[in-house]
Amino acid sequence: VQPPGTAAGSVCAEAAAETGLPVGCEVRLGMTDGCAGQLATGAVAPGQFVGVLGTTYVLKGVSRDLVTDPAGALYSHRHPDGWWLPGGASNTGGEALAHRTAERLSALDEAAAARGPASCVSYPLRREGERFPFVAGPARGFTLGTPADDTDRHRADLEGVAFLERLALERIAALGVPVTAPLYAAGGGSRSPLWTRIRATVLDMPLRVADRAETAFGAALLAATGTLYPTLEKAAAAMTGEGRLVEPDPREKAALDDSYARFTEELTDRGWL
Repeated sequence: VQPPGTAAGSVCAEAAAETGLPVGCEVRLGMTDGCAGQLATGAVAPGQFVGVLGTTYVLKGVSRDLVTDPAGALYSHRHPDGWWLPGGASNTGGEALAHRTAERLSALDEAAAARGPASCVSYPLRREGERFPFVAGPARGFTLGTPADDTDRHRADLEGVAFLERLALERIAALGVPVTAPLYAAGGGSRSPLWTRIRATVLDMPLRVADRAETAFGAALLAATGTLYPTLEKAAAAMTGEGRLVEPDPREKAALDDSYARFTEELTDRGWL
């Protein structure tokens, strides 16, 4: 077992015949798909984190020192340059919207953007139990208040995932891990301009939506480190795009802060925080 990116050999004639790769091509050790996806976003230096909003929500970043979470919600992989890759995966995320069609989601996003902050508070957990940013087997989704209509419920679900993301970043900070702005963003949920703006406002931090987050591209960045570029940070700076920066909306911050307070208070009252 060697660090990611370590030279492991070269392509021999037999392997070249089977794969089409050139004889002598250097072979380097890879890493897990999740970590490679993180590299692909450009979040490769200490303090940089990426929130991946797919079926579930995953927060991954870089720290100079190994962080130990007594609750076990946060764990770390090893960074190719010797640092650490702390992160955690929630049971909540884009799955909260899985019951809606793509066409319906687009219409609801448009209506929810015009409506403004939801009148109710949602924890849109569709499974049993939560694993990050807190560990609670009894956790179940809930709604505080009655949604005015489908648009209001949709907006509350978007906000609920953003609240969970804020809670995750606060847990990272409480463990002593610095997080620098902007927060990188990836995953299918990050393609929604409304959702990304809500997340930025709830976090009070700009989000940089990554141009690409494919694991294969992350593997290419890893292969370029120590070959085309001296460090992973320099490889990422040269090979990743600038992405799309989304700023918080100050007009909605107070209302979302109030809803977040209700959200965390309810989690505490239920004994999950």
